[in-house]
Amino acid sequence: MCGIAGIFGESNEGLAREFCRILEHRGPDDAGWYCSGAGPVTLANRRLAILDLSPLGHQPMATANGRYTLVYNGELYNYAELGREMAAEGHHFRSRCDTEVLLEALAQRGAAVLPDLNGMFGFALWDAQERRGLLARDPFGVKPLYYAELPGGRLIFGSEIKALLLHPDLAPGLDPAALQDYLAFLWTPEPLTLFEGIRKLPAGHCLEWRDGRYEIRRYYELPAGPADRPMEDREAAQALRDHLRQAVRRQRVSDVPVGLFLSGGLDSSALLAEMAADGTAGEIRCYTAAFPPDDNAYDQFTDDLPYARAVARHFGVRLIEFDIRAQVAELLPRLLYHLDEPLADPAIINTYLICRQARQDGAIVLLSGQGADELLGGYRRHLGPLLNAQWQWIPRPVRAAAGGLAERLPAGRPGRLGGVLRRARKLLGPLAKSPLEQFAAYCQWLRDDQVQAVLHPDLIRTLGGRRPSQGTRKLLDESPSPGLLDRMLYRDLKSFLPALNLTYTDKMGMAASVEARVPYLDTELAAFAWRLPERQKIRGRRGKWLLREAMRGVLPPAVLERPKTGFGAPVRQWMRRELREMAGDLLSPASLRRAGWFSPAGVEALRAGFESGQDDHGYSLWALLMVQLWRETFLRQPVTEPRP
Repeated sequence: MCGIAGIFGESNEGLAREFCRILEHRGPDDAGWYCSGAGPVTLANRRLAILDLSPLGHQPMATANGRYTLVYNGELYNYAELGREMAAEGHHFRSRCDTEVLLEALAQRGAAVLPDLNGMFGFALWDAQERRGLLARDPFGVKPLYYAELPGGRLIFGSEIKALLLHPDLAPGLDPAALQDYLAFLWTPEPLTLFEGIRKLPAGHCLEWRDGRYEIRRYYELPAGPADRPMEDREAAQALRDHLRQAVRRQRVSDVPVGLFLSGGLDSSALLAEMAADGTAGEIRCYTAAFPPDDNAYDQFTDDLPYARAVARHFGVRLIEFDIRAQVAELLPRLLYHLDEPLADPAIINTYLICRQARQDGAIVLLSGQGADELLGGYRRHLGPLLNAQWQWIPRPVRAAAGGLAERLPAGRPGRLGGVLRRARKLLGPLAKSPLEQFAAYCQWLRDDQVQAVLHPDLIRTLGGRRPSQGTRKLLDESPSPGLLDRMLYRDLKSFLPALNLTYTDKMGMAASVEARVPYLDTELAAFAWRLPERQKIRGRRGKWLLREAMRGVLPPAVLERPKTGFGAPVRQWMRRELREMAGDLLSPASLRRAGWFSPAGVEALRAGFESGQDDHGYSLWALLMVQLWRETFLRQPVTEPRP
């Protein structure tokens, strides 16, 4: 695990040193850079030592003949198999680290080796003989990789945007299309970022640069069509567990301690079951965090702690737990600095605090359950359209009338009734739409028309009729599988997962110098899960049905039957209490007019609906607050890390 940055087309040792400085949190164990006027090229690396802790893992790493030089962020889980194949062909390795295996594999096969890599990575390879650069990002986007064009055909890249902003020739402003998407989803879909001209290299893609020109191409796609041989439920459940066991075994390979994010939900509990299966339960450290119950009046989230405690007792592992009584107003600027661009998801807070605690405990690697919902159908938004598909016989005017009534429900009230009304309004509001249109509506916190009302008219004019929902529909149409559920999962795998969940998991882990690994996104496991028939993913009203069957008799019944719950945080209460003063300042009409991005009247309408309890706009107002704070942090030079 590391942080990388560099430039194809420019040699600049001063910038290389600055890259290493600003990315120190991603790799506190070592730093290095390579600059050459022949090319020219600049490569920089910060190292978090995980495999082969010796200096032999130093980066940039070059082949013996000096032709190829690599800077690499991530882990290659099948490096041992690849290394054995090359050793059988006569290659001798100097180290035990996956970096050298990746370097030699690229030297032998170039970009053709990318589909054979099972891991998480973002790397840059320089070929001094051909004066050619290669960037690549792992199949699911576990690791980030950003790039931007500079004058004269130069290309700057890095693991974090703040490294790119060090270059004096790059002074980006706001990307209006990205802001439009962010307001709709609370995160920015790939390849856009909120910085104009800075892009994310999409997951499963590589970029080849030469002589001032570059080309981006896809090297990985989910397999098309069902499995060659259908499996009965019992056989499929066993095969899923076998794949999960192998994935956990591969991703526990480390020369430093490995722990686990444990929510007590199905996904993380299944990972713990496989970790404990080898008899090392006493060595496993698990981490769970929760907010005090008295903060839960408006949000009505489920407490993870009782479930996490039950699972930890069941397997006899050590559970480190703590209440999060964070001063959120003090934490947000620091977390936003590490995110590079705003994400309005409260999971950033508990992820960072857990990783900080794990680092203090010496657990440098943590396994996470990310990816299971997107592969196996775990979200409520997957279930609603499937049910709607069965209700199409009801006349559309009747469904439209029911949806209209639901839209008038007060969705911002406190207490259990408020939570029920909020979910009913979200579920039933789009009832008159087709199942895919209903799913697209579930994906957005603000409808297209509401986003338009919040944006400043000058920004709207630059967008030329573009709408956030268009991106969702495009991905639904691109799915290699035609089934309704698989089309929804494809959208989430290609957009929601890398741009939100994997982004905050990486950034918050790296902020604490901790590596987060995601076994469900092992490429062998993911390919198997993707090709399962839809009836083995969701059955009746049960999401992730096959994973539940695979873990039956292994996990406590309460965990198996626990409904899907995301990480709960009192966002709606924060906006009424802890963040009220900050919001009053940054979302005031005067502040909004100074920025020139939002309509003061549109934002005030959101605030009025939220304050009255009629509308559930707490997260959208938090998203606006994060954008305003981001503007203060990143668009006013120099960018500096807030003090703890």
